[in-house]
Amino acid sequence: MTVNDVMKTVEKVKPFISGITVSGGECTMQKEFLAELFEAVHKLGLTAYVDTNGYIDFSKEPELTFAMDKAMLDIKSYDEGEHKMLTGMSNALVLKNAEYLANKQKLYEIRTVIVPGILDNYRNVAEVSRLIAKLDADIRYKLIRFRPVGVAGDIKKVGIPSDELMAELKKQGESLKGISKISVQTGTTHGGVPLADGSVAKVKIDFAVLEKLSAVARSKYGLAGAVQHGASTLPDEAFDRFPAVGTAEIHLATGFQNIIYDSSAFPADLKARIYDHLKTAFQSEWKDKDTEEQFIYKTRKKGFGPFKQDMWHLPADTRDKISAGLEKQFAFLFDKLKMNNTQDVVEKYVQPVDVAPDVPVSLK
Repeated sequence: MTVNDVMKTVEKVKPFISGITVSGGECTMQKEFLAELFEAVHKLGLTAYVDTNGYIDFSKEPELTFAMDKAMLDIKSYDEGEHKMLTGMSNALVLKNAEYLANKQKLYEIRTVIVPGILDNYRNVAEVSRLIAKLDADIRYKLIRFRPVGVAGDIKKVGIPSDELMAELKKQGESLKGISKISVQTGTTHGGVPLADGSVAKVKIDFAVLEKLSAVARSKYGLAGAVQHGASTLPDEAFDRFPAVGTAEIHLATGFQNIIYDSSAFPADLKARIYDHLKTAFQSEWKDKDTEEQFIYKTRKKGFGPFKQDMWHLPADTRDKISAGLEKQFAFLFDKLKMNNTQDVVEKYVQPVDVAPDVPVSLK
Protein backbone atom coordinates (compact mmCIF):
# COMPACT_ATOMS: atom_id res chain seq x y z
CA MET A 1 0.00 0.00 0.00
CA THR A 2 1.30 3.44 -0.93
CA VAL A 3 0.59 6.94 0.36
CA ASN A 4 -1.42 7.57 -2.81
CA ASP A 5 -3.56 4.51 -2.05
CA VAL A 6 -4.37 5.81 1.42
CA MET A 7 -5.02 9.34 0.18
CA LYS A 8 -7.60 8.12 -2.32
CA THR A 9 -9.67 6.86 0.61
CA VAL A 10 -9.03 10.00 2.68
CA GLU A 11 -10.14 12.26 -0.17
CA LYS A 12 -13.43 10.34 -0.50
CA VAL A 13 -14.38 10.96 3.14
CA LYS A 14 -12.78 14.43 3.54
CA PRO A 15 -16.13 16.27 3.76
CA PHE A 16 -17.02 14.21 6.83
CA ILE A 17 -13.75 14.28 8.84
CA SER A 18 -11.41 16.83 10.40
CA GLY A 19 -8.35 14.56 10.38
CA ILE A 20 -6.97 11.03 10.54
CA THR A 21 -5.46 8.86 13.28
CA VAL A 22 -3.04 6.06 12.38
CA SER A 23 -2.83 3.12 14.78
CA GLY A 24 -1.67 -0.47 14.55
CA GLY A 25 0.00 -2.74 15.55
CA GLU A 26 2.56 -0.06 16.27
CA CYS A 27 2.28 2.44 13.46
CA THR A 28 5.53 4.26 14.31
CA MET A 29 7.46 1.24 13.01
CA GLN A 30 6.60 2.74 9.60
CA LYS A 31 7.84 6.21 10.49
CA GLU A 32 9.01 7.22 6.99
CA PHE A 33 5.65 6.22 5.53
CA LEU A 34 3.83 8.20 8.23
CA ALA A 35 5.87 11.36 7.63
CA GLU A 36 5.07 11.22 3.90
CA LEU A 37 1.41 10.43 4.55
CA PHE A 38 0.98 13.25 7.07
CA GLU A 39 2.48 15.76 4.65
CA ALA A 40 -0.15 14.77 2.09
CA VAL A 41 -2.92 14.90 4.71
CA HIS A 42 -1.93 18.40 5.79
CA LYS A 43 -2.20 19.62 2.21
CA LEU A 44 -5.91 18.81 2.46
CA GLY A 45 -6.18 20.90 5.62
CA LEU A 46 -6.68 17.83 7.83
CA THR A 47 -4.93 16.88 11.07
CA ALA A 48 -2.75 13.80 11.50
CA TYR A 49 -2.49 11.90 14.81
CA VAL A 50 -0.65 8.73 15.83
CA ASP A 51 -1.87 6.08 18.28
CA THR A 52 1.31 4.67 19.83
CA ASN A 53 2.58 2.45 22.65
CA GLY A 54 5.59 4.76 23.00
CA TYR A 55 8.27 2.21 22.24
CA ILE A 56 10.22 4.47 19.90
CA ASP A 57 12.15 7.45 21.26
CA PHE A 58 10.32 10.44 19.79
CA SER A 59 13.17 12.76 20.84
CA LYS A 60 15.32 10.95 18.27
CA GLU A 61 12.68 11.03 15.52
CA PRO A 62 12.39 14.71 14.54
CA GLU A 63 10.95 13.98 11.10
CA LEU A 64 7.98 12.07 12.51
CA THR A 65 7.48 14.39 15.50
CA PHE A 66 7.45 17.40 13.20
CA ALA A 67 5.09 15.75 10.70
CA MET A 68 2.41 14.64 13.17
CA ASP A 69 0.01 17.00 14.91
CA LYS A 70 -0.50 15.01 18.11
CA ALA A 71 0.01 11.57 19.68
CA MET A 72 -2.28 9.33 21.70
CA LEU A 73 0.04 7.44 24.04
CA ASP A 74 -0.52 4.17 25.93
CA ILE A 75 0.75 4.05 29.51
CA LYS A 76 -0.44 0.54 30.25
CA SER A 77 0.84 0.74 33.83
CA TYR A 78 2.70 3.45 35.74
CA ASP A 79 4.47 0.76 37.77
CA GLU A 80 7.51 -0.59 35.93
CA GLY A 81 7.14 -4.11 37.33
CA GLU A 82 3.51 -4.33 36.27
CA HIS A 83 4.38 -2.89 32.88
CA LYS A 84 7.05 -5.53 32.33
CA MET A 85 4.67 -8.26 33.45
CA LEU A 86 2.00 -7.01 31.06
CA THR A 87 4.14 -6.18 28.02
CA GLY A 88 7.59 -7.69 28.61
CA MET A 89 9.16 -4.22 28.46
CA SER A 90 10.03 -1.36 30.82
CA ASN A 91 7.86 1.76 30.81
CA ALA A 92 10.84 4.12 31.18
CA LEU A 93 10.83 5.14 27.53
CA VAL A 94 7.03 5.47 27.52
CA LEU A 95 7.16 7.92 30.45
CA LYS A 96 10.04 9.79 28.82
CA ASN A 97 7.97 10.14 25.65
CA ALA A 98 5.00 11.45 27.64
CA GLU A 99 7.10 14.30 29.04
CA TYR A 100 8.87 15.00 25.75
CA LEU A 101 5.68 15.10 23.66
CA ALA A 102 3.88 17.22 26.25
CA ASN A 103 6.73 19.75 26.22
CA LYS A 104 6.46 19.85 22.44
CA GLN A 105 2.66 20.32 22.73
CA LYS A 106 2.28 17.11 20.75
CA LEU A 107 0.47 14.96 23.33
CA TYR A 108 -3.29 14.80 22.87
CA GLU A 109 -4.27 11.82 25.02
CA ILE A 110 -2.87 9.24 27.45
CA ARG A 111 -4.54 5.83 27.76
CA THR A 112 -4.35 3.29 30.58
CA VAL A 113 -5.71 -0.25 30.44
CA ILE A 114 -7.74 -1.39 33.47
CA VAL A 115 -7.08 -5.04 34.38
CA PRO A 116 -8.96 -6.11 37.53
CA GLY A 117 -7.14 -8.41 39.94
CA ILE A 118 -3.84 -8.15 38.06
CA LEU A 119 -2.84 -4.46 38.09
CA ASP A 120 -3.02 -1.90 40.90
CA ASN A 121 -5.58 0.08 38.91
CA TYR A 122 -6.28 2.72 41.56
CA ARG A 123 -2.59 3.56 41.96
CA ASN A 124 -2.04 3.61 38.20
CA VAL A 125 -4.90 6.01 37.60
CA ALA A 126 -3.76 8.22 40.48
CA GLU A 127 -0.14 8.38 39.29
CA VAL A 128 -1.00 8.98 35.63
CA SER A 129 -3.53 11.66 36.64
CA ARG A 130 -0.84 13.41 38.68
CA LEU A 131 1.55 13.13 35.74
CA ILE A 132 -0.99 14.78 33.43
CA ALA A 133 -1.65 17.54 35.98
CA LYS A 134 2.10 18.23 36.05
CA LEU A 135 2.58 18.12 32.28
CA ASP A 136 -0.59 19.78 31.03
CA ALA A 137 -4.02 19.30 32.58
CA ASP A 138 -5.61 19.78 29.15
CA ILE A 139 -4.21 16.41 28.00
CA ARG A 140 -7.08 13.94 27.77
CA TYR A 141 -6.98 10.81 29.92
CA LYS A 142 -8.78 7.70 28.68
CA LEU A 143 -9.32 4.54 30.72
CA ILE A 144 -9.62 1.40 28.57
CA ARG A 145 -11.39 -1.76 29.71
CA PHE A 146 -9.25 -4.87 29.45
CA ARG A 147 -10.79 -7.45 27.12
CA PRO A 148 -9.36 -10.99 27.00
CA VAL A 149 -9.03 -11.10 23.24
CA GLY A 150 -5.77 -12.00 21.54
CA VAL A 151 -3.97 -12.70 24.83
CA ALA A 152 -2.46 -15.89 26.25
CA GLY A 153 -1.69 -17.37 29.68
CA ASP A 154 -3.40 -16.72 32.99
CA ILE A 155 -4.33 -13.16 32.08
CA LYS A 156 -6.78 -14.60 29.57
CA LYS A 157 -8.93 -15.69 32.54
CA VAL A 158 -9.31 -12.13 33.85
CA GLY A 159 -12.77 -10.71 33.55
CA ILE A 160 -13.81 -7.46 31.91
CA PRO A 161 -13.82 -4.50 34.39
CA SER A 162 -17.27 -3.69 35.75
CA ASP A 163 -19.11 -0.44 35.09
CA GLU A 164 -18.82 0.33 38.82
CA LEU A 165 -15.03 -0.04 38.81
CA MET A 166 -14.66 2.12 35.71
CA ALA A 167 -16.88 4.81 37.24
CA GLU A 168 -14.88 4.83 40.49
CA LEU A 169 -11.58 5.13 38.63
CA LYS A 170 -12.93 7.89 36.41
CA LYS A 171 -14.06 9.86 39.45
CA GLN A 172 -10.68 9.38 41.13
CA GLY A 173 -8.78 10.56 38.05
CA GLU A 174 -10.93 13.66 37.63
CA SER A 175 -10.43 14.65 41.28
CA LEU A 176 -6.64 14.48 40.91
CA LYS A 177 -6.26 16.34 37.62
CA GLY A 178 -7.62 19.58 39.06
CA ILE A 179 -8.15 22.86 37.22
CA SER A 180 -5.41 24.18 34.96
CA LYS A 181 -7.10 27.41 33.90
CA ILE A 182 -10.32 29.39 33.94
CA SER A 183 -11.08 30.65 30.44
CA VAL A 184 -13.78 33.03 29.28
CA GLN A 185 -15.14 34.75 26.22
CA THR A 186 -16.96 37.80 27.58
CA GLY A 187 -18.35 39.33 24.41
CA THR A 188 -15.70 38.03 22.03
CA THR A 189 -15.44 35.27 19.44
CA HIS A 190 -12.31 33.39 18.43
CA GLY A 191 -10.82 35.39 15.57
CA GLY A 192 -13.64 37.94 15.63
CA VAL A 193 -16.88 38.07 13.64
CA PRO A 194 -16.23 38.82 9.95
CA LEU A 195 -18.78 41.06 8.22
CA ALA A 196 -19.92 40.67 4.62
CA ASP A 197 -17.23 43.02 3.31
CA GLY A 198 -14.46 41.14 5.12
CA SER A 199 -14.07 43.68 7.92
CA VAL A 200 -14.45 42.55 11.54
CA ALA A 201 -17.34 43.50 13.83
CA LYS A 202 -16.53 45.65 16.85
CA VAL A 203 -16.84 43.89 20.19
CA LYS A 204 -17.03 44.85 23.84
CA ILE A 205 -15.62 42.85 26.74
CA ASP A 206 -17.36 42.63 30.09
CA PHE A 207 -14.30 43.53 32.18
CA ALA A 208 -16.33 43.32 35.41
CA VAL A 209 -16.97 39.60 34.81
CA LEU A 210 -13.34 39.06 33.87
CA GLU A 211 -12.21 40.79 37.09
CA LYS A 212 -14.49 38.62 39.27
CA LEU A 213 -13.36 35.40 37.56
CA SER A 214 -9.70 36.35 37.96
CA ALA A 215 -10.25 36.98 41.68
CA VAL A 216 -11.92 33.56 42.08
CA ALA A 217 -9.13 31.89 40.11
CA ARG A 218 -6.55 33.28 42.52
CA SER A 219 -8.40 32.90 45.83
CA LYS A 220 -10.05 29.50 45.32
CA TYR A 221 -7.81 27.63 42.89
CA GLY A 222 -4.37 29.18 43.32
CA LEU A 223 -4.19 30.24 39.67
CA ALA A 224 -2.77 33.47 38.30
CA GLY A 225 -6.15 34.70 37.05
CA ALA A 226 -8.65 34.14 34.25
CA VAL A 227 -7.81 33.73 30.57
CA GLN A 228 -9.55 35.90 27.94
CA HIS A 229 -10.08 34.23 24.58
CA GLY A 230 -10.73 35.98 21.30
CA ALA A 231 -9.00 39.28 22.11
CA SER A 232 -7.27 39.76 18.75
CA THR A 233 -9.81 42.13 17.23
CA LEU A 234 -10.36 44.45 20.19
CA PRO A 235 -9.73 48.20 19.77
CA ASP A 236 -6.30 49.39 20.93
CA GLU A 237 -7.72 51.31 23.89
CA ALA A 238 -9.05 48.07 25.46
CA PHE A 239 -5.73 46.36 26.09
CA ASP A 240 -4.58 48.34 29.12
CA ARG A 241 -7.72 47.17 30.94
CA PHE A 242 -6.53 43.55 31.09
CA PRO A 243 -3.77 44.05 33.69
CA ALA A 244 -6.03 46.47 35.59
CA VAL A 245 -8.59 43.71 36.25
CA GLY A 246 -6.03 40.99 37.01
CA THR A 247 -6.21 38.98 33.77
CA ALA A 248 -3.58 36.23 33.59
CA GLU A 249 -3.53 35.58 29.85
CA ILE A 250 -5.14 36.77 26.62
CA HIS A 251 -5.28 35.03 23.25
CA LEU A 252 -4.18 37.07 20.25
CA ALA A 253 -3.22 34.61 17.48
CA THR A 254 -5.68 35.89 14.87
CA GLY A 255 -4.40 39.44 15.22
CA PHE A 256 -0.88 38.41 14.28
CA GLN A 257 -2.21 36.28 11.44
CA ASN A 258 -4.04 39.32 10.11
CA ILE A 259 -0.88 41.45 10.28
CA ILE A 260 0.91 38.91 8.07
CA TYR A 261 -1.81 38.47 5.46
CA ASP A 262 -2.77 42.16 5.35
CA SER A 263 0.78 43.47 5.14
CA SER A 264 1.40 45.51 1.99
CA ALA A 265 4.63 43.52 1.65
CA PHE A 266 2.88 40.14 1.48
CA PRO A 267 3.16 38.98 -2.17
CA ALA A 268 -0.17 39.26 -3.98
CA ASP A 269 0.50 36.18 -6.12
CA LEU A 270 1.21 34.02 -3.05
CA LYS A 271 -1.90 35.30 -1.31
CA ALA A 272 -3.97 34.50 -4.40
CA ARG A 273 -2.60 30.93 -4.49
CA ILE A 274 -3.38 30.47 -0.81
CA TYR A 275 -6.93 31.78 -1.19
CA ASP A 276 -7.53 29.59 -4.27
CA HIS A 277 -6.36 26.59 -2.25
CA LEU A 278 -8.74 27.46 0.59
CA LYS A 279 -11.70 27.77 -1.77
CA THR A 280 -10.95 24.30 -3.16
CA ALA A 281 -9.77 22.38 -0.09
CA PHE A 282 -12.40 23.78 2.30
CA GLN A 283 -15.35 24.19 -0.02
CA SER A 284 -17.47 22.12 2.38
CA GLU A 285 -16.96 24.76 5.10
CA TRP A 286 -18.33 27.61 2.97
CA LYS A 287 -21.73 28.40 4.45
CA ASP A 288 -24.49 29.62 2.17
CA LYS A 289 -24.89 32.85 4.11
CA ASP A 290 -21.19 33.74 3.96
CA THR A 291 -19.69 36.01 1.34
CA GLU A 292 -16.34 35.09 -0.18
CA GLU A 293 -14.66 37.63 2.11
CA GLN A 294 -16.22 36.04 5.20
CA PHE A 295 -15.25 32.54 4.09
CA ILE A 296 -11.63 33.60 3.43
CA TYR A 297 -11.33 35.34 6.78
CA LYS A 298 -12.64 32.29 8.65
CA THR A 299 -10.40 29.78 6.86
CA ARG A 300 -7.17 31.57 6.02
CA LYS A 301 -5.52 30.40 9.24
CA LYS A 302 -5.43 27.03 7.47
CA GLY A 303 -3.29 28.47 4.70
CA PHE A 304 -0.11 28.65 6.74
CA GLY A 305 0.57 24.89 6.86
CA PRO A 306 0.45 24.00 3.16
CA PHE A 307 2.35 27.19 2.19
CA LYS A 308 4.81 27.31 5.07
CA GLN A 309 7.88 26.77 2.94
CA ASP A 310 6.73 29.41 0.44
CA MET A 311 6.58 31.92 3.29
CA TRP A 312 9.91 30.85 4.77
CA HIS A 313 11.59 31.35 1.40
CA LEU A 314 10.26 34.83 0.68
CA PRO A 315 13.03 37.36 -0.09
CA ALA A 316 14.74 38.70 3.02
CA ASP A 317 13.54 42.27 2.46
CA THR A 318 9.93 41.04 2.18
CA ARG A 319 10.24 39.05 5.41
CA ASP A 320 11.80 42.06 7.13
CA LYS A 321 8.89 44.33 6.15
CA ILE A 322 6.30 41.81 7.38
CA SER A 323 8.30 41.25 10.57
CA ALA A 324 8.40 45.00 11.22
CA GLY A 325 4.60 45.02 11.45
CA LEU A 326 4.67 42.13 13.90
CA GLU A 327 7.38 43.76 16.02
CA LYS A 328 5.41 47.00 16.19
CA GLN A 329 2.37 45.13 17.53
CA PHE A 330 4.48 43.21 20.05
CA ALA A 331 5.95 46.48 21.33
CA PHE A 332 2.45 47.97 21.66
CA LEU A 333 1.13 44.93 23.53
CA PHE A 334 4.11 44.70 25.87
CA ASP A 335 3.48 48.32 26.84
CA LYS A 336 -0.32 48.08 27.23
CA LEU A 337 -0.19 44.75 29.07
CA LYS A 338 2.59 46.02 31.36
CA MET A 339 5.04 43.35 30.28
CA ASN A 340 8.01 45.71 29.95
CA ASN A 341 10.86 45.40 32.47
CA THR A 342 9.63 42.06 33.84
CA GLN A 343 12.80 40.04 33.31
CA ASP A 344 13.53 39.85 37.06
CA VAL A 345 10.05 38.46 37.75
CA VAL A 346 10.38 35.89 34.97
CA GLU A 347 13.77 34.72 36.20
CA LYS A 348 12.42 34.44 39.76
CA TYR A 349 9.39 32.29 38.98
CA VAL A 350 10.10 30.55 35.67
CA GLN A 351 12.58 27.70 35.66
CA PRO A 352 13.33 27.01 31.99
CA VAL A 353 14.38 23.61 30.74
CA ASP A 354 16.74 23.58 27.79
CA VAL A 355 15.26 21.56 24.96
CA ALA A 356 17.26 21.22 21.77
CA PRO A 357 14.99 21.91 18.79
CA ASP A 358 14.38 18.99 16.49
CA VAL A 359 15.06 20.23 12.98
CA PRO A 360 13.89 17.81 10.28
CA VAL A 361 16.52 16.92 7.72
CA SER A 362 14.39 18.49 4.99
CA LEU A 363 14.71 21.91 6.67
CA LYS A 364 18.46 21.79 7.36
